[in-house]
Amino acid sequence: MVALTKDEADDLPDKNIAKDFYAKYEPREVLGRGVSSTVRRCIEKESGKEYAAKIIDISGDAEDFQGLSVRDATLREIEVLKLVAGHSYI
Repeated sequence: MVALTKDEADDLPDKNIAKDFYAKYEPREVLGRGVSSTVRRCIEKESGKEYAAKIIDISGDAEDFQGLSVRDATLREIEVLKLVAGHSYI
């Protein structure tokens, strides 16, 4: 597991980021659901390209099966995704 520094942990986007997302992408059908997230097919409005977007609700106090808060589990997932960035399936 990669530990986050305090500065990295504070880099979660604020709620205003969602406005920019919806201005750029058109969400479509739900592809999957989890305890605190939903994956939707999205279309980039400018190019028409399709993407899958994982929308995570970090506002709750729920814990995952390892006892991590939703926020901590989300930060862990972000770190893992950073490690595999550039892979053709990510």
